[in-house]
Amino acid sequence: MPASARIGLAAGTALTAVLTRILAPAWGIDGAAVAGTAGTVLRNVLLRWFVRRRLSFLPLRGVFIPRVGGSREA
Repeated sequence: MPASARIGLAAGTALTAVLTRILAPAWGIDGAAVAGTAGTVLRNVLLRWFVRRRLSFLPLRGVFIPRVGGSREA
């Protein structure tokens, strides 16, 4: 595993652990879910940034992602 991937994984795991210790006692399972989501988002953002920096392209660029809740006018 490249060093940049280890950094992203470690940062996401650390954030999840810290937020779980803070949020789970107060919010229960909802706090644990928020902590897990925040850690996953941080990991994905960091890994996307590393891919952009190392390989000079954006993952998923040009992939159609439909808008939610809006209508497309032709």
